[in-house]
Amino acid sequence: MTPWNHANKIKLRQHREFEWKRDLRQHRELRTRQKKSPALRIIRMHFRTSTAMKKTIAKENYNGIGNYANKVEFRRDRELRQHQELRMRHRTSVVLKMTRMT
Repeated sequence: MTPWNHANKIKLRQHREFEWKRDLRQHRELRTRQKKSPALRIIRMHFRTSTAMKKTIAKENYNGIGNYANKVEFRRDRELRQHQELRMRHRTSVVLKMTRMT
């Protein structure tokens, strides 16, 4: 095999890998747009992470045992808490208004 032929082969292979990764990424982004689940959002890592690894990480996060999932859970809890506080505040103000009217 002549050297330039070999180089071309390598280039082709790299390009094919790049295309495969690009397709994977586009597919992933489509899925994230549909689902907006943190498990799929986290998979956006650099390519050194193997697909198997990404899948396990995604599963862990989806089932709520991963590193990222905990953060999401924490945020969700905090948002819920704030929301409940707001509702309580609103309720008390409504009650006060009602009593004031009589």
